[in-house]
Amino acid sequence: MKKHIPVFFFFVVLALLSVEAYNSKQFYIESEKLPDLTLKKMNGKIVSLRDYQGKKLFITVWATWCKGCCEMKPMIDNSKLQLKSIDSLVFIDISLDRNINDWKEYVKKAPSLGTQFITEENVKKVIKSFGSKGIPFCVSVDKNGKFHTSLGGKTRVIDVRNIIETTD
Repeated sequence: MKKHIPVFFFFVVLALLSVEAYNSKQFYIESEKLPDLTLKKMNGKIVSLRDYQGKKLFITVWATWCKGCCEMKPMIDNSKLQLKSIDSLVFIDISLDRNINDWKEYVKKAPSLGTQFITEENVKKVIKSFGSKGIPFCVSVDKNGKFHTSLGGKTRVIDVRNIIETTD
């Protein structure tokens, strides 16, 4: 029994550190340059994410096949409503779905603030290009193109405001 006590305490400390990291800004990844991704609008028009360079952006990356994404989407949409007062902020949702009909059906049933896109890029490439390890996640981009990725869709409105509005 005494042999297991140090192992138990190790896992307790590890769990506490994990909770602290989750609650801190360590779950924000920062970068200087938006990735060059090809996106498709609902009407089929193709654009590049870099077309939005120089604009303040709030990007959500998700998929209809991701249960966590569908659970987080209403909370993320609530954050968008709180952020829409930011002058000239553009909302972009990027779906990683492979089935365009599933995506269109979901978007029609649950409309979201902002422009809806789907990408045919490699899912892992998209996720890694934003410094994430999975979906859902949100990206706050200032007008200089500097972005912060909040992992797991955990987005604090105050953090997004601070990131986006510091360049005004």
